[in-house]
Amino acid sequence: MEGKKIPGPKNILFNKDVRLIKDRPLMFLENMNKNFPGITQIKALHLNIVIINDPKYIRLVLQTNQKQYVKSAIYNKLKLILGEGLVTSEGDLWKRQRKLIQPSFHKQTIFNLFETMLASTNDMIAEWKVVAKKDGKLDFSEEMMQVTLDIISKTMLGAEVKSEAKIIRNSLHFIGNEVNVKTKRIFDFPLWVPTSSNLKFKSERKVLDDIIYKIIGDRKKEGNTKGDLLDMLMMAKYEDTGESMPPKLLRDEIMTVFTAGHSTTANALTWTFYLISQHPEVFKKLKKEVNDIVGNGEITFQHLQQLKYTKACFNESMRLFPPVWIFGRKALEDNWMGDYLIKKGTNVLISPYIVHRSPEFWKDADKFEPNRWETEEVKEMDKFAYFPFAAGPRMCIGNNFALFEADIIIAKVIQNFDFEYTGKSAPEVYPSTILRVKDGLPMKIKEIV
Repeated sequence: MEGKKIPGPKNILFNKDVRLIKDRPLMFLENMNKNFPGITQIKALHLNIVIINDPKYIRLVLQTNQKQYVKSAIYNKLKLILGEGLVTSEGDLWKRQRKLIQPSFHKQTIFNLFETMLASTNDMIAEWKVVAKKDGKLDFSEEMMQVTLDIISKTMLGAEVKSEAKIIRNSLHFIGNEVNVKTKRIFDFPLWVPTSSNLKFKSERKVLDDIIYKIIGDRKKEGNTKGDLLDMLMMAKYEDTGESMPPKLLRDEIMTVFTAGHSTTANALTWTFYLISQHPEVFKKLKKEVNDIVGNGEITFQHLQQLKYTKACFNESMRLFPPVWIFGRKALEDNWMGDYLIKKGTNVLISPYIVHRSPEFWKDADKFEPNRWETEEVKEMDKFAYFPFAAGPRMCIGNNFALFEADIIIAKVIQNFDFEYTGKSAPEVYPSTILRVKDGLPMKIKEIV
C-alpha cells in the first residue's frame, strides 16, 4: 500500500526556490509551507525529504511514533564537536546518559541554583553600570553569551571561565558556522583531510577541548566535593556494569552542556531584548511589572514566580525566534502519517520557526504580542504548535534551566536599565546551527536612578 501522494514541488533542481536552500533556508521553508501547507515532499537525486509543519504530524514523529525515528544525518556534523553527548547520541547509550544527567536538571535542583545565577547576573549588572557612566554602548549579543556562559560554567561545572569567555565565544562562533556550512554541502571532505577549513576547525575544537579537560583535571585534583553535574558524571557508575563513564564520553557530555547549555539561551535573550526595545508599550508594561513586584530591592525566588509578563515576553520571543529553528529525524521503518506513508530512510524536517509563525495556528502570527500568553486560545492550543525545546522523550533536558535563568536576567536588566537599539537597520537573522543575530546587537543603555 502506497498511501496518499505527499504534495511537493516538481523538478526541484530547476525550481527557482532551490537556490534558497543554501543561501536563505528560512525563506525556502516559508515558501514550501505557503505552497504546500502542512506537509511537503522534496525529491531530487539522492534527496528524499519530507517537511512537516502540522502539529498532528509533528506529534507522531516526536512522541507517538518516536521509536520509529532516529536523529537525521545532520547530527553527524554536530558530533564533530559534541561527540556522543546527549544531543547527538541514540538508543541505549542515550537512555543511559539521560538517566544519569536528568537529576541535575530537575526543577528543584535548578531552583537551588538561584543564588549562583543571580550572582553572575549581578556581576554583569555592575559592569553595565560602569559602561552606562561612559558611553553606554554595549553589544547585547556578546553580553548574553558571556553571562549565560558564566552561569552554566559555575552551576553545572563548578568552573570559572570568565577570563576565557572571548576565546570560547570565538571558537564556538567559528565551529558553529563551519558545521552549518558542512551540513549544506553535497560533498564535504572528512575532517582528516587537511583542507584549510578542516585544520582551522580542529584547531578551534582543540581550544575548547583544552578548556574542558582542564576543568576535569582540576576537579580530579580537588576531589568530588561540589555536588554539581560534573561531580555526578565523574562519580557515576553504570547499573549494568558498575563501570565509570569513559573519559571520552565524559568529555562529550561536558562539551554538550558547556556549549549547547548557554548559546541557545543567549540567543533567545538577545532576540528578546531586541523585540522589547522595538515595542515601547511592552517595555512600559514590563517595567511596571518588575517595579510593582520587585521594586528597588533585590529580586528573590518568590518574585520570580510572580513575574508572569516577564515570562510571557520570553515565550513570545522564542515563538518568533526559536534558537533551534530546525531539526531532523530519519524513519527507521515504514510508518503512517495520517493518509501519507513515510517510507523507511526518509528524512523528516521539522521547523519550529515555521510552525510558530503559521497564521493557521497563531493570530497575528508575525507580531510580537506577549499578551497572547494569557489568553485561553493559547492556553488551549496544541502543545506541538509551540515547541522551542522540541517535545516528547527527547525534549531538551535544559528547558527549565533556560527559562529560570532567563527570568532572572530579564528582570535584573529591566530593573536597572533603559536601553535602545542603535543599529542602522533591523538585525539580520542568521540561521546557523542556532538562530542568531548576525553581526551583533548594538544597544545604548542608561541606568535607572
